[in-house]
Amino acid sequence: IPSSWLNMGANWTGEIVCPLAGFNNYKNSKLLQWLQGNWSVSTGGQWGGNLSWKFNSGTEALTLTGVGGDMPDLIDGRQPWYTLNSQIRKAVIDNFTSVGKYAFAHSSIKEIQWPSKRMKLIDYRSFYYCNSLRELTLPAQVDLVATDAFETCAQIYSLTVPAGVKALGQEFMPCSRLTHIKFEGQQMPQLNADCGIQNNSHKTFAHPHIKGAVSFPAGADANYASLWSELPEMWRTADGQLTDHMAYTLRHGV
Repeated sequence: IPSSWLNMGANWTGEIVCPLAGFNNYKNSKLLQWLQGNWSVSTGGQWGGNLSWKFNSGTEALTLTGVGGDMPDLIDGRQPWYTLNSQIRKAVIDNFTSVGKYAFAHSSIKEIQWPSKRMKLIDYRSFYYCNSLRELTLPAQVDLVATDAFETCAQIYSLTVPAGVKALGQEFMPCSRLTHIKFEGQQMPQLNADCGIQNNSHKTFAHPHIKGAVSFPAGADANYASLWSELPEMWRTADGQLTDHMAYTLRHGV
């Protein structure tokens, strides 16, 4: 350690930027221990021409930054940040109109920060095998959440679908622990949207828990009539009513 640093370290807040190959060495180094304070280690790079990525050990966030267009697709197991997946707790998507295939696959994210502007697509398996996700809120505005976008996210029990979500693909989130779905829009998104990838179930909500609850805005019952065929018979609405089609018919005569 340079002698000129000896009287300053613990009072600093800063960041050590290093190559990916040396990330864990710097993170566990005596230098970082000596600096104390709020110091962190980060690494990152460029990929595909229009994607910049950065991972910070302090925030445990992987940030993918674009130039305003679509995010390129990634290859499963060959993402530049793949060796960091067990350390990633937060996904930050910045200045992209889509999330590419396998972008966050196999990571340990617990939360997602979506772009503020409308997105066109959350693509196939973009969040594949993210088993630390438990509560999921989709972007405020997105045209399509594709088939299997959240495949094998086995711990998700709660899903919120904002009013600006237009369409959900087949089995976009097959998860046996799903017990709570909240729709925020008066109009139900298109279900079973054709994403060019066909699954056997042909259902948007494939294999949810046998019992659960779904809610939507007051007065929107008729707009959500086709939802009942998507969910198990023992699911109920927030007011305790069964959500299967027969129960809906008895209540509304439709």
